[in-house]
Amino acid sequence: MVIQGADEVGPAPAPVDAPRPLAAVDGPAGTLSRGEWVPGAMTTAGGLLCAAVGVAVMAAWYARATTVVTFGSQSAMAFNTALAFAVTGAALVARARGRPRAAMAAGVFDCSSARRY
Repeated sequence: MVIQGADEVGPAPAPVDAPRPLAAVDGPAGTLSRGEWVPGAMTTAGGLLCAAVGVAVMAAWYARATTVVTFGSQSAMAFNTALAFAVTGAALVARARGRPRAAMAAGVFDCSSARRY
């Protein structure tokens, strides 16, 4: 902070009654609180499920297993859609594990493949 007429620059005053982070309030030192690990676990589980569906459908395309590809409906899931499922699942897992660059690369792949249609 610069005061008129003074040559010295001092640090800004610390805020009074600053809120403490959740980890310091809910859990012992070094552990994550429930509010921090539950969303990450749910994102990881959703990403793994999404990737598993994509990989299963891609394997069914190669094996020509029409029952898996159609999921009991009249129309089949396209191979490109299954690939997008797998990549999106991988992006969700990467994001939950704290790897935003890998998630961004997967997102760019998904967006570029979606622009074709």
